Amino acid sequence: NLPDNAEYWKYDDTGFHKLASQISGNEISFEITDGEIGDSDHTINGMIEDPGYIGIPQSESVANTAPTTTASSDTGGGGGGGGGCSLSREPAAALPDALLLLLPLLFVTVLKIKKLPSLPR
Repeated sequence: NLPDNAEYWKYDDTGFHKLASQISGNEISFEITDGEIGDSDHTINGMIEDPGYIGIPQSESVANTAPTTTASSDTGGGGGGGGGCSLSREPAAALPDALLLLLPLLFVTVLKIKKLPSLPR
């Protein structure tokens, strides 16, 4: 189950936006309108580009180094949140973490290649 203080964040070319959402167990419910905040292509085209993340605010004693405004619940935009969040404001910052997740796959692939029998010539 998700913590009660979990938040759903969207990312687009203007930055991060906290969406108004409801949490129930391990599900988060929210609304996104085609072409508006939450749709990263900002175009009414029948498709919603949906890069989103679940964030858990840090404790007030750890974060809160730069106070920001809270998003209004009817638009879902504006970014911010008083206690900080575990998301990075730089999209490239997540790349090293993603590469770390690929290391075990690379390791297993190398082991399988070493164990392949030699083909007769």
